[in-house]
Amino acid sequence: GGNFKANLEKALIGAVVMTEYNYAATYRVDDIDFNQSPRSTFKTYTGEDITYIDYYKKTYNLTIKDHDQPMLVYRMRKKLPTENDIIKTMLFVPELCRMTGLTDSMVAD
Repeated sequence: GGNFKANLEKALIGAVVMTEYNYAATYRVDDIDFNQSPRSTFKTYTGEDITYIDYYKKTYNLTIKDHDQPMLVYRMRKKLPTENDIIKTMLFVPELCRMTGLTDSMVAD
């Protein structure tokens, strides 16, 4: 339902999450992509098409339980904002992220 999406967006957009599998890196959630899921495919740096399910299993030996969850969106930006300041967009599996309770300004310090 629409309420679920709205509540999820309100709770997560702008929040900072941490990925435990990637040296505890933190990312600010810019959006939630309800059209993508762990079943979606992406191209690896070698050009291979792989699902997020297979990628996390192969790379980190992590098993994603919920194959239908929407994906968290992070847009990597350049330090100097310009017209095209977004370098690349990354998608994360919510199940593999932890909320940090940090805000943007705390992370910037």
